[in-house]
Amino acid sequence: MTSTSTPLTRAELIQILRERLSISSKDANRIIESALDAISDSLAKNGTVSLIGLGRFQVKLTPARPGRNPKTGAYAEVPKHFRPTFTMSRSLRDRLMDYGQKHLALGKVTAPGNARKGGKGNGGDVEA
Repeated sequence: MTSTSTPLTRAELIQILRERLSISSKDANRIIESALDAISDSLAKNGTVSLIGLGRFQVKLTPARPGRNPKTGAYAEVPKHFRPTFTMSRSLRDRLMDYGQKHLALGKVTAPGNARKGGKGNGGDVEA
């Protein structure tokens, strides 16, 4: 894990697979495509995908609720819809906690605060 706040991109993931498995970019891309397709298909059919060591993806129903158009201020009902959720595994949570504690001690991570608009906290920003 790096101490920068940039997310891992698909191109970087392909590069990692190429290096670790000694395969071509084309093969690495096919592996990623196949894995993502399998996860998406399983979510669409079963509503749940569990990956030991990573976590569980689920599809959950969000009930209809009243909403407001921020541009016009008009009230309208937001229809019920399905949304994906992710629950991390205990081993991933422990690994992230270890990572966070080490970087917090080194001053590379700021503690959660009220940096976001609305006072919801930032969850611990990582400094570049």
